[in-house]
Amino acid sequence: MRAFHILMGVIVAGIFASFIPLLAKDKPAVKQSLRQQLSRCGSGVGARAVAGDRIALISGEEVVMAAIHAPHVTYTADGKISVADSQPYGIAAQERLDQLIKGQKLAFYCEGRRQDYRGRRVAHIFTGKAAKPLSLTLVDEGLVWVYPSARQGKILPDLYKKEWQAQEKGRGLWSVDGPLLAKYGYPRLYQGRVVAVRHQGPWLYLKLQKLNGNKGKALTVAVAVKYKKRLLARLPRAAVPTLDDFLGQKIGFKIWTERDAHGQSETGALAQKKSDTLVITVPERIYVGPET
Repeated sequence: MRAFHILMGVIVAGIFASFIPLLAKDKPAVKQSLRQQLSRCGSGVGARAVAGDRIALISGEEVVMAAIHAPHVTYTADGKISVADSQPYGIAAQERLDQLIKGQKLAFYCEGRRQDYRGRRVAHIFTGKAAKPLSLTLVDEGLVWVYPSARQGKILPDLYKKEWQAQEKGRGLWSVDGPLLAKYGYPRLYQGRVVAVRHQGPWLYLKLQKLNGNKGKALTVAVAVKYKKRLLARLPRAAVPTLDDFLGQKIGFKIWTERDAHGQSETGALAQKKSDTLVITVPERIYVGPET
């Protein structure tokens, strides 16, 4: 009898053990914070803002904020800010960033490239134990643009959502219009729903219908085939995404209003427009959503 009870106990334990993996699969995954998704790459104490997207530490090191770009601030020969020659909201962005970082303990988190062409650190900047980087605050207030480099993707959904909301509400630099808009070539955001996808030669084409910001006209976005993997990374869903997963998705991107005739802005090539086709040179500057 004792042997029978032992045998039954082993059988029950085996059955229970077989269900453990199934139970584990049903358990929802815990969403990681932005800090957990990025790599810690340093710390320091903020001294001052050098620009709307760049800071100096008390150590003397300069740190460039990842995935954003601020309007330019111009200085005179004696080192003073020239209000007349600075771009709209450039000074406001610098002053706001100065308020956010001066005297604060800062933590740096990196993804993609960690240095710019001048050897300066490029990082997402967090203050104290804050869950969100300072770039989100600046984008939300309409003081900077989202401007990611290759492989800076983990924070982009949040940044793009804030940027679209800032444009919709006309905050900060998104309020610049008329002659100033033409003079400085500030960008505007566009959104459209993908109705067709095709691969032809060295290009991938996404046809958009009812494009917001393009007077409701259709437009085709072209991306080089060599960037296919990076383009697919823009999709928030699908374990093994394919180009067909773009069908029905609302995607967005920005083009610079004045200098787009040659596909150039002061900060480098963003997109090149050819008739009804827009050539996107950096896939990270295409985003999926948000719904509006």
